[in-house]
Amino acid sequence: FELCTAVPDDIIAGATRGDALAERTALILGDAVQDPYVSAFLSAIEFPITWEDESFEYAGVTYDDPTHAVLCTVRHPGIPGGGVTVVYGNSADAVPRAANIPMYEHSLVIFESGRPILREDFEPRHVVPVE
Repeated sequence: FELCTAVPDDIIAGATRGDALAERTALILGDAVQDPYVSAFLSAIEFPITWEDESFEYAGVTYDDPTHAVLCTVRHPGIPGGGVTVVYGNSADAVPRAANIPMYEHSLVIFESGRPILREDFEPRHVVPVE
């Protein structure tokens, strides 16, 4: 285990440049989703959530209550077996519970006041006939 004490050149204002995000598994926290590089990257990979100043939208539903938060992981298209995870809350108080939930790969959980109100699995279901 080696501790990195230097900030890589591709880190700008707390966010990794979009081209570097394309080459790394990513954990994106809070308002980093508003960073232009991060926002462009998420749009390019068709991340299922979009953000406004104090809300987010998923599947045509806007979540604008200060108690709403989301934890979402999708496949990273540029890294086999890699993922892109976003933890975001409409307020600082909304985030802690969202960040503590065990997460399956390629899924989403939306919270209200720390309780899950929506769960989605993005993995295609496989049906195997049994004879």
